[in-house]
Amino acid sequence: MKLTTILWSTRGRDWGFRMLLRPQLSCSDWLDAHHRMFQDNTVTEEFQVNQGNIKLSSNITVPYIALSFPDPEQRKDRAGRIIPHEIALLGEEIKAVQDIRSAVNEIWKTLSSTYSILYPLSATEVDKRNIEVRGDSLYLVQKEAEINALLAEDKKPNFQPVAIAIAVIAIVAIVLMLSLQYLEQNRNPGSSPEFTNSKISQVTGSLTFSEWNA
Repeated sequence: MKLTTILWSTRGRDWGFRMLLRPQLSCSDWLDAHHRMFQDNTVTEEFQVNQGNIKLSSNITVPYIALSFPDPEQRKDRAGRIIPHEIALLGEEIKAVQDIRSAVNEIWKTLSSTYSILYPLSATEVDKRNIEVRGDSLYLVQKEAEINALLAEDKKPNFQPVAIAIAVIAIVAIVLMLSLQYLEQNRNPGSSPEFTNSKISQVTGSLTFSEWNA
């Protein structure tokens, strides 16, 4: 069976039922189609099969096989219930299926690695991802809205590096100024005392001359 003709719904440890994979067939309402294909299947820990023909849109009717089965690894949700999987095979190819269980086992080999990634995630994290079919493989990709949000975040101006650069320049300037002052003082160690003595002499001489005139 081609992955492009498979519908897959399940739940995880912390998230409720999601339609993780939809067939690449024209359908007016996949949720309604899912309900009609699985309405006779009950949520149990047993392998169940339902089959027939389903009308997907006004001019498309296809045969289907709807399968419900417990998680092969017996994984459970938070409430302790074993996770059920629902897989529907659609299209004329199903007429060639001889052993339904063997067909499901082959399909599960492809789905299982993707489910192992999704199972422990939160509902929010699961909703940020899409499953894409590429040939015979599945790929988890971020939804376009999430990618756009990340790109917008990257384009926001970041002034932090500029502020850090200005602070570094200011510190270097202060250190340089203090270093120059220190070097100047070491070059003329007696400049300040000389200047002080000169002033004192001038003041003293002035006072003496005033007293002499008096």
